[in-house]
Amino acid sequence: MKRGIVPSIPHTLSGAFLKSADIKPHRSRDWLNAKPDPKFAEKLHDICETYRLTTERAAAGIQTISVDEIIEIQALERIAPTQQMTSGRVERREFAYQRHGTHTLIAWFNVATGKVTLQLG
Repeated sequence: MKRGIVPSIPHTLSGAFLKSADIKPHRSRDWLNAKPDPKFAEKLHDICETYRLTTERAAAGIQTISVDEIIEIQALERIAPTQQMTSGRVERREFAYQRHGTHTLIAWFNVATGKVTLQLG
């Protein structure tokens, strides 16, 4: 309305419309449209065979390890305490924070023994 694009609709009416339609333009969620992999079945078969043969491979001295990593985990501290939720009010967290650097978490899982090992750096 301030820009004169829609002079006939007052802002109070547009807010009422958004509320009645249960539309929340301030909220969003990310998603990823996965691209099909023509070699997916072949790769899946290889992975399943690796896990299926874990016991035999372990007897031969071959370890089957599954590894994953999470990089650049931010070490953040909010500059004000979180306000707890109360009746009719959601929990509120301070937007601003102090950054204390980043961490990387690498974890590996020995499939035969079930042992999980991790390294934080």
